[in-house]
Amino acid sequence: MLLAVGAAPFTPLSLSPKLWLDASDTATITSSANRVSAWADKSGNGNNAAQGTAGLKPTTNTTTMNGKNVLDFSSNLIVVSSFLLSSANTVFIVFTSASAAAQILIEHSANWNTNLGQVHNISSATAYASGYNRGATAAANGDNASLTTRTSGAHQLTFQGGGSYATLLAWQDAAALTKTPVYNNTCGVSNATTTFNIGDRAGGGVVPLAGSIAEIIVYNSALSTTDRQAVEAYQKAKWGTP
Repeated sequence: MLLAVGAAPFTPLSLSPKLWLDASDTATITSSANRVSAWADKSGNGNNAAQGTAGLKPTTNTTTMNGKNVLDFSSNLIVVSSFLLSSANTVFIVFTSASAAAQILIEHSANWNTNLGQVHNISSATAYASGYNRGATAAANGDNASLTTRTSGAHQLTFQGGGSYATLLAWQDAAALTKTPVYNNTCGVSNATTTFNIGDRAGGGVVPLAGSIAEIIVYNSALSTTDRQAVEAYQKAKWGTP
C-alpha cells in the first residue's frame, strides 16, 4: 500500500484489522497490582481480551521492549472473546522468549489438536510451528508446518495462510522462514468462530509461553506483499526488533 505525499502516517488501522492488541498503549489495559484482567482491542471490532482467574492473569508494567510496555506470561493466559477467523488471514505477533520449550503464542481454538481452528507456537529452540485443523483430529484433518530457523529473544513474527498447507507462509523479522510439513492434508478450508487464546491453551497451565507479548494484529485476509511489509516496518520501528 503506497501513501500519497502528505498522507497520514501508516498505522495498522490503515488496512482494517480484525484484532489489534497493543501493550504499549497502557490505556487499553485494565489491571490491579500489575495483574491484567482486560486488554482492549484497538481495531474497533470489540474483540477484547480478558482474564478473570487471579492465577492466570498476565503481568503489566514490569517489562519493556524498546522502552515500551509489554505483557509478561508464565503459566498465564488471556482470552479474546469468540470471533470469526477466516481461512485466509495474516497474523502479526511481537514477542520475546528465551525458552527452548514448546510454547503457545496464540491458539484460535479450544485445543487445535482435537478441534477446528488454528495455532501459532514455538516448538523448540530453533523452530516455530503453525497450522490449521479442519476436523476432530489434527493428524488426519490438519495442515501444520515446522518453521525454521527460530532464534532466541525478541522478534516479530508474521504468519499468513489461505486454508491449505501450500498457502501457509511465515516470516521472522520480515525474513522468510523455511517450512517443513508435519501434517499436509487436503481436506477443505478452515473458518472458525471461537475464542482466541494468548499465551497458552484454553484453561492455562498446558503449553505456557515463558516470555512477553508486545503486540498482536490480525487481518482476515492474506495481505499483499506490500501491505505485509508495511505492517512489519511499522512494528520494527515501534518495538526495535532485529
